[in-house]
Amino acid sequence: MKCLVLFLVFVPLGTFAQRERLGTDRPDQTEATMTVPMGSLQVETGVVLFPHTDGRPDHSAPQVLVRLGLGERVEFRAEGERTVIATAEGGKYTAWEVPELGAKVGMGDGGKTGIRTAMLVKLGIPHWSTANDGDPYAGLRMAADRNFGERFGLGANVAMEWEGVSTSPTSLYTLSGGMEVSSRFAAFAELYGALPEGGTGDHRWDCGGTWALGPNMLADASLGNCFTGQEWFFSAGFSFRVQCWRKKVSTQ
Repeated sequence: MKCLVLFLVFVPLGTFAQRERLGTDRPDQTEATMTVPMGSLQVETGVVLFPHTDGRPDHSAPQVLVRLGLGERVEFRAEGERTVIATAEGGKYTAWEVPELGAKVGMGDGGKTGIRTAMLVKLGIPHWSTANDGDPYAGLRMAADRNFGERFGLGANVAMEWEGVSTSPTSLYTLSGGMEVSSRFAAFAELYGALPEGGTGDHRWDCGGTWALGPNMLADASLGNCFTGQEWFFSAGFSFRVQCWRKKVSTQ
C-alpha cells in the first residue's frame, strides 16, 4: 500500500497548544485535526530511504504536500511523490506516484472532553501518474487527538480507502503519541497499519523528532520498520508556511 510508505502526514509534536505555530502532517502516518490558518500556504517536503540488506537503496524524493487554508477550519491539499526503484539486476527506474487531491475539515474543538476531531477526504488520480494507469481511488479518514498537560498528546485515525468502484475497501488505523521536549524539539512514536478485506494485514511502527527552525519553518527526521520481515525506512524533511492573504476585519 502506497499510503504506508508515504510520509506526508501529521506530526503531533509541539503543536498541540498553539494553532498559530507551524504543525505538519509529516513524517508520521497519523493525520492531525489541526488545519492550516486561513489564508496560509504551507509546503511540506521530504525524502524517504529504503535500504536493503544487499545494499541496493530505493528512495522517494521529492515528496511534496501543499496545504492551503480556505477557512477557519477548512483546508485544500494536494500531494505527490517521485520514487526511484533499484531492480535486482542493478538498474533503476523512476516513477511519479499517483497524485492526490483532498480537503480537511475540522469538526470539533474539544469541548468538555478535550478531544478534537476532523475529517479528511481525498481522491487519487492515476492518469496523472507514470506509476499507475488504473482506476481513481478515494479515501475517507476520521482523526482525533487530545492533549494531556502542556507537553504530551495522543492522536488516532481510522480510515477507509477504495481502489476503484468494484474493489473491496481497505481499513487503515494509526495511533501516535508526541511529547514536547523543549521549545524547539519534540519527539513522537507511532503504530499504524492496513487491513485489506480478505487479505493479510500490514502493521508497522515509526518514531522520530522535529526541530523548529522558526515560527514558520520546521525540520524533521524519523525511522521505522514493519513487524514482519526487515523493511527499514528513514525519512527527513523540511516544511514552511507563508501568509497569502488575511481575513478582512470589519471596522463597524
